Amino acid sequence: MQNPTEPSREALEICNKGSELSGKKLYPHNGQCCEQCPPGFQVDKHCTPTTPTTCEPCHKDTYIKYHNTQQHCFPCEECRQLDQVEIQSCSPTNNTQCSCKNGTFCSPDLPCETCHKCRLRCPDGEEMVQACTPTSDIQCQPYTTPPTPAETGSKVLFIAFMVVLGLLLVILILAFTFRRYCRCWHKVGERDSTVTLNCKSFLGNCQGQHGERDNERNESAEVEPLTNNSPNYIPSNMGTTPCCASAPTEGTKEGCEFPAKREKTLIPANGRNPTVALRQSFETFIRQVPLKEWRRYMRALDLTDNEITRSERSEDDLYEQQFQMLQTWLDKGGKEADLNALLAKLRSTNLRGVEREIREALISQGLYTYEE
Repeated sequence: MQNPTEPSREALEICNKGSELSGKKLYPHNGQCCEQCPPGFQVDKHCTPTTPTTCEPCHKDTYIKYHNTQQHCFPCEECRQLDQVEIQSCSPTNNTQCSCKNGTFCSPDLPCETCHKCRLRCPDGEEMVQACTPTSDIQCQPYTTPPTPAETGSKVLFIAFMVVLGLLLVILILAFTFRRYCRCWHKVGERDSTVTLNCKSFLGNCQGQHGERDNERNESAEVEPLTNNSPNYIPSNMGTTPCCASAPTEGTKEGCEFPAKREKTLIPANGRNPTVALRQSFETFIRQVPLKEWRRYMRALDLTDNEITRSERSEDDLYEQQFQMLQTWLDKGGKEADLNALLAKLRSTNLRGVEREIREALISQGLYTYEE
C-alpha cells in the first residue's frame, strides 16, 4: 500500500516527462508539478495551482549543490582542528573542503573518521615512488635500479669467501679420509719387506673394498626402480601446478583465493527514467538493510549526523524517516547519485549479503537489468 505522503509513481512519471519537454527540473507536490530550486537556494513555499515555487538563498554556513526540493540547505562541514586544515570555505553552492594535515592521509574511498599518519620510509629492499599525500600513504616498490658499486663489491667478496671456505672444507674431508682409510708407513731408513708387504696388502684390501662397493651398486641399479637420475624418470609431481598459479577452471575446489569479480553495472530496465527507478528502489533498500546497520550505512553515504537527526525528527513513521534520508542523499549527490553507488557502499561496509539480495530483488521486480 502506497504511503499517502509519498508521490505516486504516475505523478513522478508525469513530472519527469514534463522536465524532459520543458528543460526545467520539476517535482510532484499535492498533485502539482513544481519547479525545483536552483543550487544555493532552498524551498520557501511549494507551488500551488496559481503560484510557482518560492525559493530563498541558503542561510549562512549552509549550502546545497544541485537543483533540489529541500526546505533547508545542508549545514557546512567543520574541519577537525586536530588533524585537518580547510582548503575551501563554505559557500551557498559548495560544502567546506577539508584536507588532512601534512604527514597524514585519509583514503577517499572510506568515511574519513580520522587522518592516519604516513609511513616515514619504505621497507628494506624497496624504494619510494610516491610521497605521502592527504589522500594516500607513501607508495613503495622493489628496487629497479642497479645496485651501487659498494654493494657489488660486497657481494663479490662474499662469493670469494664462500668459494675459499668450500675448498678448505673439501681439503679437510679428503685429508681425514686419507688418514682414516688405507694409510701405511715405515720408519725412516728401515727396509722391512714385511712392513712393505703389509702396506701393499692393506692398500689392496682398500681398493678391493671400493671395487666390491661399485659392483654392488651396479647390481642394485639393474633391479631397482627408475630414479630421478634415469632418463625415463618422471617426477611424481610433474604436471601439477600450484592451485592458484593459473586462472580458475570449472570444477576448481575451495582452498584457492582468486581476485574478487567486479560487479556488473545495473541500469534501469526498459528505458525507465533513472531518477524514477532510483526512487522506486528506495523501498527495497529500507526493507533489506538491517535497522541496526542503517545509521552506519547513512554515514558511509556521507550524510552527517545532523542530517540523519533532522530526517528522524521530521517524520514520525520510521519508513518515512529512512526514505527522507535517502532523498537527502539523492539531493546531495545530484547526477553522481545512482543505484550502483548505493550498492558499492553496501559492499564497502561489509554488507555484501544485503547488497546481493537487493540486487536480485531489483532485477526480479523488473526495475533494473545488467548493462550489456
